[in-house]
Amino acid sequence: MVVLGRMLVLVFAFLQTAYAVEIHLEADSKTVREGETVALYLSVVDGVTRGTPRLPIVDGLSFANRGRKQSLVTINGKPARTTTFIYALTGLKAGDYDIPAFTLNVS
Repeated sequence: MVVLGRMLVLVFAFLQTAYAVEIHLEADSKTVREGETVALYLSVVDGVTRGTPRLPIVDGLSFANRGRKQSLVTINGKPARTTTFIYALTGLKAGDYDIPAFTLNVS
């Protein structure tokens, strides 16, 4: 069984002062059996990313880009744009894993 530990995101955000960007990293499950695949979601709220973020290489795990989705909602009269990058996370061998920090360029 693969157990996912801490998931860290190191964000270098170059923001205009009027914007507050939020970054979220979530998985469908905190445990993944060897050979099993779960979805991993990287969401950027009120920010624009340059290209598709590349997740780090982790021995024993496999990440495959499955696309992105975008949404725009209005909250209290203010628009909020969210871009979610979707990855397939597959456990290749049993163990405990941490996804290390990685860079995400957001403006």
